Formats: sequence, structure tokens, C-alpha cells
Amino acid sequence: MQERAEELFNQGGIYFLENKYSQAIEFYRKARRQYQKIDPQNQKILIGIADTWLNQGLAYAELAEYQVAIRCYKWAREQYEKIEPQDRETMLRIADAWLNQGVAYRKLKEYTEAIECQKRAREQYQRITLQDFETKMGIGNAWGNQGNVYNDTGDYLQAVECYEKALKWYEKIDQQEQKVNACIVKIWLNQAYSYDKIGDHLQEIECYKRARKQYQKIDTPNQEIKNGVADTWLHQGNAYSKLKEYPRAIECYERARMSFAQLGFQDRETMMDIAGIWHNEGIAHYKLGEYSEAIKCYKKTRKLYLLIKPRGRKILVYIIKVLFNQGYLHFKLNERSKAVDCWKQVIDYIKEYTKIISDIKFLEIGEVENILEDLDRLVYRLWDYNETDLITEIDKLVSALLGELKKHKSDIKGIDLSLL
Repeated sequence: MQERAEELFNQGGIYFLENKYSQAIEFYRKARRQYQKIDPQNQKILIGIADTWLNQGLAYAELAEYQVAIRCYKWAREQYEKIEPQDRETMLRIADAWLNQGVAYRKLKEYTEAIECQKRAREQYQRITLQDFETKMGIGNAWGNQGNVYNDTGDYLQAVECYEKALKWYEKIDQQEQKVNACIVKIWLNQAYSYDKIGDHLQEIECYKRARKQYQKIDTPNQEIKNGVADTWLHQGNAYSKLKEYPRAIECYERARMSFAQLGFQDRETMMDIAGIWHNEGIAHYKLGEYSEAIKCYKKTRKLYLLIKPRGRKILVYIIKVLFNQGYLHFKLNERSKAVDCWKQVIDYIKEYTKIISDIKFLEIGEVENILEDLDRLVYRLWDYNETDLITEIDKLVSALLGELKKHKSDIKGIDLSLL
């Protein structure tokens, strides 16, 4: 009977590795029922029952059913804690249950409970006499998870502190396996986010450099890793832009594009990333007064966005912004016909955008506000060209957009509806 329970448990594990989480849960349940038919007071049987709860919690977490996952982790611990004396493996499992419970609480935005769980996980790992790979990884992960909670709550200095502690524990691991390298990369990237929010962009840049260096230690880089390297160049470029070091920013954007090009097949997300790089590079050239170079970048941005199917609302917003910027640069270069051509396209795309948002349930108010602000600025430039017909079209668009805002007025924050 015990052998049958173990078979069911292992089958659940196979389904879990195949990302078939509902099937995995069903087999963990079957395994538990089988274990309970034997002798639920037997130490080995208790471990089997507890293991089914722990793994079932992990499966529910993958399905984003975090409340259920938390209950599973609690029930797993209850079973493990009945075992006397507790050996190393049991203590590790109790720590793992605390760790994963903390992650689930963070997903539910229950941050106080999340931090408490990570603290309990560390305490449990540190109770284990032999500090080996698994315990050091566990303590490092618990510090990293706590840092993520602080990032979520805006306590960025505390987040940085936690990430530093996580790195110290990872560095104690002699065998630098791929699993460790992946964790270290995440810590550097999350720490870069913290420094960005703090406004310390030099430290942010250093984190991206360290993340790339860590990526290089991974023996078999896959698509995800290559994509990660490209992202570090992109974000490093953005950090240099914030420091107004535009030549360095442009260099980073070029390196990012080269990295993305090495990926080969480019999916929707990658195409959007590359388009975003061209757009950011265009802004950098604009800041340097290199308007012609900026226009070239904006054209490449728009070309990529137009290749992405289906287009959707977000893509339209990006295209509108790029055309606004390109038209403004033609305006600065006294290229009237080109500027007007860009702005005519802006109007056409906003018409398309207005039709789309008329059919959606929840409107992103800030998105519409930004378009209205851009249209307001555009009117002033069109007056300079005496383009009264276009101004009339813009007036109609503004009325239509304001109408959509009124329709969604229950969702509007920070707008005086009496002015609409």
C-alpha cells in the first residue's frame, strides 16, 4: 500500500514538471488518501502525507491560487512538526514551507505576513547544524524574497539591504551551479530596480554590469538568458539617459539591439522591446540636438510597431507618441510638410484609438489624459501653420475622448468632472 502511495506521489511530480498542475494536485490527493489508509502515526507515513501537502501547495501557487496554497503549506508544516526527532530533511521541508508561504502572501499583497514567513524560514534553515548548499540557498532566497516585499512596498533602502544579505549567503556556496547563478542574477536585477527608484543611477548601472557578468557564468545560455542580457543593456541605457549621459545611453541601446538580434526568432514581446530601444535612442539623439538621427530612430520604431499583429490599443498609443515626436522634430527643422504629414497620421490613429476604447469596459485614464495633453500642444503648433482644418478635426477628437472619460467617470481619479 505504501508502494502504491509513492507511485501516485511520483506521478504527481511528473505532472508538475510537465506544468500540468491540476493533474499533479489530483495525484497528490490520491497519494495522501493512500498514505492515510496505512498508519498516519508512522513517522515515514507522516513524512509522505506532509510531502503531498507541500507539493500540492506548490502546484496551487503555480495556478495562482495562493490562499489554497497557503493552507497547504500550513498543513504540511503541521505534519512535519509531529515527527520526533526532526532530522535534517524534515527541518529543510519545514523551512521550505515557510519560504513558499511567504512568497504566496506577497502575491496576495499581505506584506506583513510575507516578511514574517521569510524570517521564520531563515530561523528554521539556521537551526540546521550542517550549513550546506540547500541551507545557504534557502537563507539567501529568504533574504531575496524579503527584499522583493520591500520593493513592492516602496521601502527601497531596506530592499537593498536585504539583497546585500542574500548575495553574501549565495557567495558562501562553493559550487556555483546554474541554479545559484540564476538567483544571483535576479538579486542584481532587483537591486537595480531599487536603486532606480532611489534615484542612484550610478549604482543601478553597476548592478546591470554585475548581472551581465553573472549571466556569463551560466554554461548553457538559453533564449531567456540571452533576452536577459539584452534587457540589462536596455535598462543601463535608460539609466544613462536619466543621468543625461546620452552618448553612453546610445551605446547601450546599440548593444541591446545587437543582443536581441542574436535571439534569432523575434516574438511579439521582443519586437516591442526593440521598437522601444529605437524610440529611447531617438529621444537621446533629440537631447543631443541630433534631430535628423532622432527622426531615423523614430521611423524605425514605427516600422517595427506596424509589423506587430494584432495591433491593439497599446501599440496604437506607442505609434501615436512616436509620430507626435517625429512631427515635432520636423517642426524644429522647419520641415512643414513632413511635420503636418506626421500630425495627420496622429489624428487618423487617434480616431482608430477612440473607436477601440469605446468598446472596452475599463479605461486607462492616464493614457487618455496623455493623449489629450499631446493634442493640446499640437494645436499650438498647427496655429503657427494656420492648419485650421486639422485644428477642427482635433477639436472633434478631444470632444470624443472627453466623452469616453465621462462614460468611465466612476473610474476617474484626479479629474474634475465638472470641467469635462
